[in-house]
Amino acid sequence: MSSTMPLRTPTFAIGDIHGQYEKVTHDLREAALLSSDLRWAGADSALWLIGDLVDRGPDGIKVIDLAMRLQREAAAAGGSTTTLIGNHDILLLAAYHFGDWPRKRRAESFTEIWERNGGNPEDLDLLNGSQVAWLSNLPAMAHCGFFFLTHGDTMLYTRYGRTVADLNQNIQDLRHTMDPVAWYRLLSEFSEHRVFTGSTGPRRAREFLRHFGGQRIVHGHTPVSRITGENPAQVTGPLIYADGLCIDVDGGMYLGGPGFVYRLPDPVPDEA
Repeated sequence: MSSTMPLRTPTFAIGDIHGQYEKVTHDLREAALLSSDLRWAGADSALWLIGDLVDRGPDGIKVIDLAMRLQREAAAAGGSTTTLIGNHDILLLAAYHFGDWPRKRRAESFTEIWERNGGNPEDLDLLNGSQVAWLSNLPAMAHCGFFFLTHGDTMLYTRYGRTVADLNQNIQDLRHTMDPVAWYRLLSEFSEHRVFTGSTGPRRAREFLRHFGGQRIVHGHTPVSRITGENPAQVTGPLIYADGLCIDVDGGMYLGGPGFVYRLPDPVPDEA
């Protein structure tokens, strides 16, 4: 018998908001997690934001402020809102901390890399110390019931820790160092996508789950439409793939998708 317990409260996930404030607030209202005045309405529900709050959209700072506020409001109501760090969130911090590093004529600076990947200059101008501190301490992954939640569909995490606690501490420590080489290395590793697709995908997913624990991976990072080839505007739910081991919740909002809020199911009887 599995030691995994069913989810104790209604649990929801939304991936890769990318500055799409209007879309995410609409989706959260539709899921009855926000009120008409955009306050937490989810009671004791748990909401997970699966990283990449910023870039490629107009309102990254508004999305950060929303996530910070919902974290406070949900906790006060007996629920929770937890944000996982995504690579675009780390890239925004890198542009903030290091700017024009490495100051070599033939090398791209962090700011140039960030802008090339959809960085919004207004977000960097508006980013303040409290937002930087909050982003710098976000976890990279978590267990939730029998689900394993993380931003990226990539094996890079296995190189940063043997356990969830170690990985989260190591990624947090990196964000508190002023070693631009370490930041650059981590961001470069995030270029890996879709490791759980194709004929080797299920095997890699099982390796990943053996490494960190859990029975299903919930991730973003790669829009569903980039895997399925469908029109992003038609993506209204997650992609379950790799023999059912992976759930992609990146709705491709920045590509024109409406986004969606996914409610995580309890295990079915033969998994409990």
